[in-house]
Amino acid sequence: MKPDKFSGASSIDTFLIQFKTCAEYNGWRDRDKAAQLKCCLIGSAAQILWDSGSGEGMTYDDLVGKLKARYGSAGLHERFATELRARRRRPNETLAELHSDIRRLMALAYPSTSYTHLGEEIARDHFTTALADRDLELKVRDRDPITLDEAFRMAVRAETHLRVYEGERDPPRDAGGRRDRYDEGRARQVIGAAIPVDTIGGAGDAVTRQLNAQLERCQRERDELRKELGRLKVLNDQFEGRNTVSSKPSFAPYAGTNRGPAQNGVPRIGLLRRTIGCVFPVISRDIWLVTAR
Repeated sequence: MKPDKFSGASSIDTFLIQFKTCAEYNGWRDRDKAAQLKCCLIGSAAQILWDSGSGEGMTYDDLVGKLKARYGSAGLHERFATELRARRRRPNETLAELHSDIRRLMALAYPSTSYTHLGEEIARDHFTTALADRDLELKVRDRDPITLDEAFRMAVRAETHLRVYEGERDPPRDAGGRRDRYDEGRARQVIGAAIPVDTIGGAGDAVTRQLNAQLERCQRERDELRKELGRLKVLNDQFEGRNTVSSKPSFAPYAGTNRGPAQNGVPRIGLLRRTIGCVFPVISRDIWLVTAR
């Protein structure tokens, strides 16, 4: 039986247990165990053989003590307890992986109570909180599990039922257990079917050009209307001035007749009629233009 290599990335406690099992099975003595342990160290863990002096005279117990001091959890209980409190389920992480990591952090943070009744309740609460899914957490808490393993089994069953139920009625859950409220891809397909993407720019330009042409036409009509109103005002002032002249008392005796004193060879009544005949057609035409616009 041959032990595995140790680089410092895995748990030192797990490695030492496996190494001791191999040593007992193979019947190694302390000298053999020291030699085998030195050959199992690789990477940064192999640095321990020379960074504190010559490793030739280092015994098995000395080497185990240095490995535990460097890679063990002694004196780091508060750190692992903080990691345990802040632990949350990662994207694409299974419930089995979360359960294993909670168990590991419990053993490192509370080595003396991790497998007691109190330790199981603490681990259960941290596991339920680390699910990071409100619906799943409520379902697990409603069943009131006692140990961490019971909470894990209930969470697996509840998550399976939720995925099947939501797969039939709602969009599927993502890796973190949260439901997607909007299907962006489906919305884009509907919009794309209603309005082709390639024609959006051309249709918008055509509408803009049409609106600009209508705006220019309205501005021209407004300017022409202002000009016509100005002409109408001038003609109206001229008519009022001539009407004032024709309403003098000297003209009263000849009202209703074609006789009267002449002005430049034209009778007064005929001059008035000619003046009125010139003014009223223009006024009526301007009023018709204003109303027509």
